[in-house]
Amino acid sequence: MENQIEYIIEKNIPVPPRAGFRKGRYPFREMEIGDSFTFNLEYSRENMSLASNAGRSWGKTQIPVKKFAVRKTEDNRIRIWRIE
Repeated sequence: MENQIEYIIEKNIPVPPRAGFRKGRYPFREMEIGDSFTFNLEYSRENMSLASNAGRSWGKTQIPVKKFAVRKTEDNRIRIWRIE
């Protein structure tokens, strides 16, 4: 004889917030289209990739998807804009 586990299905139980959820390192959540900020990093290919990946990774988790553009600034810093 197999051991049968019985499950009780319940309705309307709210999902609690994630434990340990943190605001995040960058202000992507607060940004509107056209907003930008400067990363606290000097320009390098590695830092440019870090900034680009951070925006793309976060944006893909949002509904609708949010898109960002990353550019080197005249003062050798990195700036990221929300474009969609």
